[in-house]
Amino acid sequence: MPLLAIEILSPTQGTAGIFAKFRAYFAAGIKSCWLVDPTLRTITVCSSPKELNIYKLADGEVVDEVLDIRLPLNKIFAKKTVTTSI
Repeated sequence: MPLLAIEILSPTQGTAGIFAKFRAYFAAGIKSCWLVDPTLRTITVCSSPKELNIYKLADGEVVDEVLDIRLPLNKIFAKKTVTTSI
């Protein structure tokens, strides 16, 4: 089993279904689950089925205490530019 599961919310998904998946992931032995919402630019870190922290861009970084992970949110949500050459 992986230590971390990351789900990215699509415009057609609801969070209830994802949190149901998270409960199953924890039951299977996954240590931490993240929900990335690109529209709101937030990451919800769930360290158990009943414990979660929500990080927004203004917070500076996402912190997962269970797995000792710290990542800058501005890099996660950085806008990518596509260049083409003719």
